[in-house]
Amino acid sequence: PGGHASHTPPRQTRASPGTCDTPADGTCDEPEGTGTCPEGTDPFDCCATPEDGTCEEVDFGGTCPPGSDFWDCGYCPWEGDGKCDGPAGYAVCPPGTDVEDCG
Repeated sequence: PGGHASHTPPRQTRASPGTCDTPADGTCDEPEGTGTCPEGTDPFDCCATPEDGTCEEVDFGGTCPPGSDFWDCGYCPWEGDGKCDGPAGYAVCPPGTDVEDCG
């Protein structure tokens, strides 16, 4: 009468060597961050130093991927999406960069 159910642990997927399971998630996962990803595989989260006053995106003369340092580069990647992303709304974009949505 007494039995036990077998337990199978959840299947975990792993990224291929030289890749990152969680890139561009808002957390630097390279060695200088969480350390869960190899160097150079999470550039969106690890390259730029946010809100330091220096635009570090490649399109503006830096070395970081486009979209990784929008605050310092003075633009809003969500401009015109129907939601105010400036200080009067979600406050995720610099002032004056989401005029269409923030009025």
